[in-house]
Amino acid sequence: MGFMILLVSEEKSKILVSKEVEVATIQPEHTRVAEEFHSAESLAKELALRCHKMKSQVMHQMHVKSLNESLKRLSVKTGKSEEKTWKLRESANKKLTRYNNDYENLVSQYDAEEIRFDTTVKRQDLKMEKLCTERDHKVSQESSVLMRLY
Repeated sequence: MGFMILLVSEEKSKILVSKEVEVATIQPEHTRVAEEFHSAESLAKELALRCHKMKSQVMHQMHVKSLNESLKRLSVKTGKSEEKTWKLRESANKKLTRYNNDYENLVSQYDAEEIRFDTTVKRQDLKMEKLCTERDHKVSQESSVLMRLY
């Protein structure tokens, strides 16, 4: 039995030595794999950061593009609105000019009518005055004839 124990013990030592040799050969491989894992993990983080940054840039560019399109649409609408406003203003100015001309014509007609009316009234006044003077003269003559008769 002692021999067996020695054999088992020797076997165990061989296994232990072979395992230590295995561990010694695997250790650098393990360290290299761990470093590669950390390197890959760092690279993945960096790629995720780049991806996020690129997404942000793409979103920013999309917003800028959207804003530019909105700006173009609003510029077109503003242009149309300005054109309509200009046409309305031009139309209003034409109407105002026409109404002012019509008003001036009416005022001129009124003034002419007033002058004609004043002239007619003065003529009538002069005629009436002349008639009154003639009547007064006639009455005076008839009075004097009557006075002589009486």
